[in-house]
Amino acid sequence: MQEQQTLGRRIQEARKAAGLSQESLGERLGVSRQAVSKWEADAAVPELENLIAMSRIFGVTIGALLGVEPAAEEPAEEEATETPGEESGDAAPDRELTDRELAAVEAIVRKYLEAARRPRWSRRKKLAAGAGACAAGLLIVLVLNGIFSSLGRRLDQVQDQVNYVQSSVSSQIGSLTGQLSGLLEEQNSLISDYTIQIQDYDLEKAVWYLTASVTPKAYTAGTVVTFTARTDTGETSSAEAQNNGGVFTAGNWAVPMGEAVGGTEAGAGGAEVLISVAFSDESGTIRTQTLETLYESPADYRLDVEGY
Repeated sequence: MQEQQTLGRRIQEARKAAGLSQESLGERLGVSRQAVSKWEADAAVPELENLIAMSRIFGVTIGALLGVEPAAEEPAEEEATETPGEESGDAAPDRELTDRELAAVEAIVRKYLEAARRPRWSRRKKLAAGAGACAAGLLIVLVLNGIFSSLGRRLDQVQDQVNYVQSSVSSQIGSLTGQLSGLLEEQNSLISDYTIQIQDYDLEKAVWYLTASVTPKAYTAGTVVTFTARTDTGETSSAEAQNNGGVFTAGNWAVPMGEAVGGTEAGAGGAEVLISVAFSDESGTIRTQTLETLYESPADYRLDVEGY
């Protein structure tokens, strides 16, 4: 790759072409050898007066020295030699620059400084910058992918926690609902305790003989308690209870089994009997409450004989 020409390198090449050392050039310009060394190393830029003086010493234009215009070709010997006796109006090497020439020189210097400030990207720098941009883009993509993956996992965890909370809340609500329902049922219940027992049965009459007792929460002397049984076939049977110290009991109460008994399949299907109790006071107000449902099969009370 061709090495880039800088102002310092052009000064160095022009100085060597003129056969001058850094010290001798500094003496002719009135500066130190270190100043000339800094110019050639591009560590400093010479002032305008020194640029003009070096262009005269090296025999080149300031534009060529700054690198903003091509170097002028050597003039022909006839053109370079002036006719004896003729004076060149503006070509005296040691004369002062006119305002027009000074403005042109300043324009050339400004052009050089603008070009020097403009960033120059080499092919290698462009490739390095492109590679850096690609690497940065890839890194951003990887970082974003990691962030999205982490967010996805956290979202799944949050969803699992929400599902667990919903399940726990539903279970607690169900438990509270059951407890509340039990409390309301107990609060609205007319009785504090009851018992129902099957004492005997008669398969020919298809009846059970029950003993039912109930303890009401509150009652008066004129309270009448009546038990009622309703089978799944629609048959009903009632029995009035006797008060025994606040416990109302009905004994030897005949309740239909609900299905006819007879033949080989008698009572095979079983029966459901709904037991309820009714409280009536002296004013005629009747309050009823269901006690329980008996699931009894008449077949359980029949003697089956197998064999000869």
